[in-house]
Amino acid sequence: MARISAACSFVVVNKACRGASSMNLSAFSNENFDAKEWINHAFQAPEAQENKEAYASEVAFKLQLFIQEMNSALEETAQQVQQNLPRVLREVETMQQEAALLKLQMAAVQKDIAKVEQDSSTSMRTLLELDTIKLRMLDANKALREADNWTTLSADVDQVFQSGDMQAITERLVGLQTSLEILVDVPDYEQRLQKLESLKNQLEAMLSPLLVQAFTTQSIEAAKSYVRIFADMRRMPQLLKYYHNCHRNKLVDAWRKIVDSEVDDTFLEWLNNFYDVLVASWHSQVTWCNQVFPDPPAVFILSDVVVDALSNLDPSLQFCLEAAMKQQKSSTVYLTEVLQVSEQLCKSLGHSISTANPDFMSSPHVVALMKSVFSMFHPHLENYDKLEEKCLLGELSLIPTQSDDIRDSVTLLSDSVSKVFGLAKEAEKRCSRHLHGCSYPELLKAIKALFRTYFDRCHAVLVQLKSSSKLDELDSWTMFQYALKCMQTAGEISIQLAAFDKSITANIKTALKQLHIQKSTFDGSDEATEDKKGNILNDHCTLLLPSVMQRSLRDFATQVHLEDFVAFPESTRAIAKLCSEFTKFTFDTVFAEVQRHFSGVPSLKVWSLENPDGVLTTDLPAFSISPMEYITQIGQYLLTIPQHIEPFIVEENEALSTALKHSSLPHVIEGISTDHVADYLLGCVAQATMYTYIDTVMQIEKLTRQASAQLATDISYLCNVLDDLGLPPLESLQHLVALLKCPPEKFTATAVGKPNQLVQTVRMMRGIR
Repeated sequence: MARISAACSFVVVNKACRGASSMNLSAFSNENFDAKEWINHAFQAPEAQENKEAYASEVAFKLQLFIQEMNSALEETAQQVQQNLPRVLREVETMQQEAALLKLQMAAVQKDIAKVEQDSSTSMRTLLELDTIKLRMLDANKALREADNWTTLSADVDQVFQSGDMQAITERLVGLQTSLEILVDVPDYEQRLQKLESLKNQLEAMLSPLLVQAFTTQSIEAAKSYVRIFADMRRMPQLLKYYHNCHRNKLVDAWRKIVDSEVDDTFLEWLNNFYDVLVASWHSQVTWCNQVFPDPPAVFILSDVVVDALSNLDPSLQFCLEAAMKQQKSSTVYLTEVLQVSEQLCKSLGHSISTANPDFMSSPHVVALMKSVFSMFHPHLENYDKLEEKCLLGELSLIPTQSDDIRDSVTLLSDSVSKVFGLAKEAEKRCSRHLHGCSYPELLKAIKALFRTYFDRCHAVLVQLKSSSKLDELDSWTMFQYALKCMQTAGEISIQLAAFDKSITANIKTALKQLHIQKSTFDGSDEATEDKKGNILNDHCTLLLPSVMQRSLRDFATQVHLEDFVAFPESTRAIAKLCSEFTKFTFDTVFAEVQRHFSGVPSLKVWSLENPDGVLTTDLPAFSISPMEYITQIGQYLLTIPQHIEPFIVEENEALSTALKHSSLPHVIEGISTDHVADYLLGCVAQATMYTYIDTVMQIEKLTRQASAQLATDISYLCNVLDDLGLPPLESLQHLVALLKCPPEKFTATAVGKPNQLVQTVRMMRGIR
């Protein structure tokens, strides 16, 4: 009804517009009609400008006419709708009746279809059963024909064999084989199968000499004919076995010939010659097998042959390698040389295999081939730490570090540092370059043993220094120079060890990354192993290491990836201890002279001389207010120390500074860095001198007035010397001077604020009550 109303409105408006064509009345049908806008627009016409009132009257008149026409049009349209509505209702009712009829017809059709399906299913089952019966009858007919064919073919099979015609024999056996496939359900199937296999074995025995001859002479045509025969008999695995044994024996005989004819050559030369034969044979046989054998690929066939040949060599490669290593001075160096030869073989074979098909490099046959080449190294790599340790200690024994003459020992020890770390670096290079880092865990054990032995020898030099010092074989300054030299050597060892530890740790992490043994391996991710699956030559762990060592390497990698990993923790602690011991000896050496001068001070008679009149007796030493000889000697000694240290600190001496950092010297002055070697050592000696001086003074039993003044002068002299050296005197020493200088009557006042023990000791010495 809404559509009808809209249509009526449209018609009415059109009629009204035709009646008032001189006006734009279409705007009245717009949904957004605005009366003001329409009036303003209407009065913009030129005629409206001349007389607006007349124009307004005209417009109003036209609108009234338009309204009348609209009313007439509405009435006319309403009458037409009223007349047509009964006809529309009748047509709608007719359509409803037709739809109901169509629904009934569709239901009837659906019932007919269901009935047809039900009736036809029984017929289809019957047809299928008939077809099955037909097929069984055909099979039975065929079996009967084949049974008759088996009887016919097997009747004169012995005569065919006696004829020696290989082609006819093969055709007869193929016919029997085809017949037997049909007769699989006959009662005597097993007997017939055994008979057929017996005939095949008979033919194979007849062909055996010919096969060996064809494979030995490399006759392609003959070999192809035998391939066809064995393929027809479905015995290709047996044919490949003949080829396998023939070529394996050829390689084994080649090795035996090399060993027997080249007795004077070394194992390495034998191995090179045998590998040359092996590579040449590989290339020729790949071409030959590709022409003769359709399947499997020639690479797989030859890989199995070489694996079998390598495991049956007499003498075995493992036996020869072990015997050869026993004759070497450096077994690990020799081991890496043999390893290089084997790697070159694998690279040559790998290049040939990759050229044929890159995917072959990950096949089980090729993997087994490459592993068999390296299998002779497994026992030695399992003991690589012991082999490398023996090698390193043997080379270390050739480096002198000690002599009967202490002067030579000091020089030899200093010269040995670079040589020893050169040995460690060469060992690390062997492991990284030739073993691809697979034996890093074992290498670290060997290098630790090297350092442990070397540090023991360094300690032996220290013992020698101490023994020489006790025997006073050298003057104190010479011994001090030697001690400083050894202390510098220990510091240099510490520096070299730290650098080597850092370097080898970085190299280990790089090697583990290249071996695809990273953190992701231990997180359960397979990303790290994706690329090594493509080429077995990239999987050095699998080639070089047995499974136990592979697990050990993974455990080692877990430790390496820890942030606080240190390659040589025990060695680091050992050299720190050695630095401390050498530093302590250096300090003891330079301080021994001070102690010697102090040793007799408490028992000097000058402290107890009584002379009320102020006149000294003739048998007493000269006595004045000037410092006594013992303290002046100590002062001069302290002033000389920097001169003896100076040769070591012309340039920045990192080694001495490092040794001092590891030391635990007594009486260290706060604020002085170990980077300033002379100041640090001199400060320690000066502090120890002052503390010792105080302890020495405390041992004096009695001081006369003159002795107190003398002692105060001596202490003041030492304070002046320390001042010249830029070192502050101890506060206790200054207190002691004040207590010694003050008159007895002012002692109590002077003692205020000073340590009670010091005050009481001085009071007793001076006899003040």
